[in-house]
Amino acid sequence: MSSRYQLTDQELSELEFEHRHTTDKRYADRVKAVYLLGKGWSVTKIAQALLIYRETVRNHFQR
Repeated sequence: MSSRYQLTDQELSELEFEHRHTTDKRYADRVKAVYLLGKGWSVTKIAQALLIYRETVRNHFQR
């Protein structure tokens, strides 16, 4: 896993909470992308799973 995508357990927990409590699909997808990056998924695998572009996944993490 790339060190630039590492998240703490606390950050992962916060993302799980955000995902469970949002009704905005776009925001939920953004949260999922960042969460999965933090869990070690590749940008390509996340993009395929969420049906979005790889660059979009990278942009989500930078926000």
